[in-house]
Amino acid sequence: MSYRDDVDSLYMRASALQRELDRAQAELAQRDAELAAMRDRKAIIEWPQAEPLPPPPAPPPVPQVLEAACERLGQLDPESLVLVGAIIEELAMEPARRAELLARLRPIVVRIAGAHRVA
Repeated sequence: MSYRDDVDSLYMRASALQRELDRAQAELAQRDAELAAMRDRKAIIEWPQAEPLPPPPAPPPVPQVLEAACERLGQLDPESLVLVGAIIEELAMEPARRAELLARLRPIVVRIAGAHRVA
């Protein structure tokens, strides 16, 4: 091979590589354009807003709760009243243990309420 053959071979290889580079750049430009179009379409799509949840029911007014509690306490026998009084005293005197005590009492209250439900 002569010097001229080497130069021609290198020129041909460089030309082929340049064509391949141009093709790859054109393909990348096309993909970038497609991606930009997809982003524009995505921005146009309006997602439905979630329905606002209904607010929880308001608790009964305090006077009604107190009246109902007094009425129910009036129906208790003396032994039950002593137990209720001890529980109230424990809750009032031990604020640091209140959460623990309430957690222990909840299952008992649920069972009692379930046993005395009016059908």
